[in-house]
Amino acid sequence: MIDDLDILRAASILIKRHGADAAIEAARQADELLEAGGMDGCAIWKRILSAVAELTRTAPAEGERVNRNHPKRKAQAEKVGRPFGSRPAEVPTGGC
Repeated sequence: MIDDLDILRAASILIKRHGADAAIEAARQADELLEAGGMDGCAIWKRILSAVAELTRTAPAEGERVNRNHPKRKAQAEKVGRPFGSRPAEVPTGGC
């Protein structure tokens, strides 16, 4: 089992390499493994996809309190090419 820290590291690398397309790349990898019958690999890529969504979100989750004007949040939003305060697309849960 891959621990959460390794999943976050993989998501971070994916974001650095693919920017705004990181979630698409993670989903593509999961789909390829699902088609090939690699259920364990698919599940790992789904975890990476969820981590990408979490790392790139620029709006708080429902009920979450954060400082929306924090410079890191704004810089992160600019880095992934999404307007500050927007939410990422929902992460699909089907498949593997």
